[in-house]
Amino acid sequence: GVVRGRVLEGEPPDLGDHDDNLIERAWNTFELIETDEIPGVDVEVTVFHEEASKTHRHLRVVTNDEGFFEAAVPVDVAPGRVRAQARLVADRFAHEPAENWVHVFSDEPGLAVISDIDDTVLISKVTEKLSYLKRLMFSGARDLETYPGAPELFQRFASAGLPVLFVSGSPWNLEPRLRAFFAHRGFPAAPLQLKDMGISESADSFMAQVEYKVREIKEIFTALPNRRFILLGDSGQQDPEIYAQIQRENPGRVAGAWIVNVTDEDPAGERFAGQSLCGDYGAISDGVRQRLGM
Repeated sequence: GVVRGRVLEGEPPDLGDHDDNLIERAWNTFELIETDEIPGVDVEVTVFHEEASKTHRHLRVVTNDEGFFEAAVPVDVAPGRVRAQARLVADRFAHEPAENWVHVFSDEPGLAVISDIDDTVLISKVTEKLSYLKRLMFSGARDLETYPGAPELFQRFASAGLPVLFVSGSPWNLEPRLRAFFAHRGFPAAPLQLKDMGISESADSFMAQVEYKVREIKEIFTALPNRRFILLGDSGQQDPEIYAQIQRENPGRVAGAWIVNVTDEDPAGERFAGQSLCGDYGAISDGVRQRLGM
């Protein structure tokens, strides 16, 4: 596993308030999207064990040209949530060390969950471009909505000890807003894998959605080789095609794939072969219980 982070210039973003006016909301979104990355800076990452006196330090991790860095989690860290701290080594930057929780998953045989975000758990209406842009520009974290029953299903997964991970084509710039949305709506804390939408060579392609998601999901499969996966997506974009490719190329690794029907399509449609197209989370929850006994 890895600890990932990003070094940006300026203050932490303002996630806004429910009472903000449209201009304030648009400005908050602009500040999320327009960031000044600091490349080529040394970062020291410390992962703390449950025993406060025992730490592992990773010196001289360097940010890439988009300001991202990553450091390996020590293999002897017990599964669970562990605290990690990152600080800049260079003295020329005035900053406070950043701390957060790192999720360490065991690779014992069992199930794990990989889910999309937009229109799968967050009602985004990506296929309705004007509605999507309006929500993107003028929504605070507390304005974002989810589907009835979605938080409860994910809490059920987490309570059963299943690793839960989100893989989305949303840009990393929106990560603070997405974190606040998940917390506000009652989802369990979980790792997010988002797109680096920069213009550098290391950035993810804006158009290559299938390639990006297949690559990220396969990396998770490799990191947890003894797990079988529940895949959750929606019919609005390419999740059915992505999951079909994952199922073909990784036989036996997918325990079931459930797709939220946001386009009012026929469940018997060819693109949903080997997957379950459902109209709501009640049907998804029932399907998971019937097929997987949980």
